[in-house]
Amino acid sequence: MSDVQSRFFVLPLQEPLVDAMHGEHTHFELVTATVTLDDGSQGTGYTYTGGRGGRAICALIQHDLTPVLIG
Repeated sequence: MSDVQSRFFVLPLQEPLVDAMHGEHTHFELVTATVTLDDGSQGTGYTYTGGRGGRAICALIQHDLTPVLIG
C-alpha cells in the first residue's frame, strides 16, 4: 500500500428519526477510507454511525491503522 486517506462527513437529516431503542437522530456520520496500492489501483470502503463516534473512527484510521498499513 502506498496511501490511505480517511474522510469524515456529517449528513443532516431533513427530519429527525426517532425510535425507542436509539432515541432521536438529527444526522448520521459517514467515514470513508480510500486505500491506494503501489500500482495505483484504489478501493474505497465506508461505515456510518447514528450520530456519534465518527470522528473517533476517522482518527483511528489516520493515526493507528495507516502507519501499520503503509509501514
